[in-house]
Amino acid sequence: MPAIKTLPLLLPLAALLASLTAASSVHAEPEPRSVPLERALIEKIRIEGRFRAWDLDKICIDGQAYLVIVGPGGQGAPNGIAPAYKDGKPETCQLKPAS
Repeated sequence: MPAIKTLPLLLPLAALLASLTAASSVHAEPEPRSVPLERALIEKIRIEGRFRAWDLDKICIDGQAYLVIVGPGGQGAPNGIAPAYKDGKPETCQLKPAS
């Protein structure tokens, strides 16, 4: 007899789980895209202090310029990224044409 009372409680839960599973498959992540650095690179910047130096690459992604902090000597994995500004406004850019 208790199984009959719990069945109505399980049906809404099963419907909720089915809708969440269906919703997650509808909003699948897009495929990653690749842009060669040669097309995205705007300029290389080196900031030097007395004891330290930072290498920055200014790159273009979707029409916005970004400063990417790269490893020592411009090698290695990027350490950070931030939007680039020019005259107090976000700097816009365009990718170089494909060769």
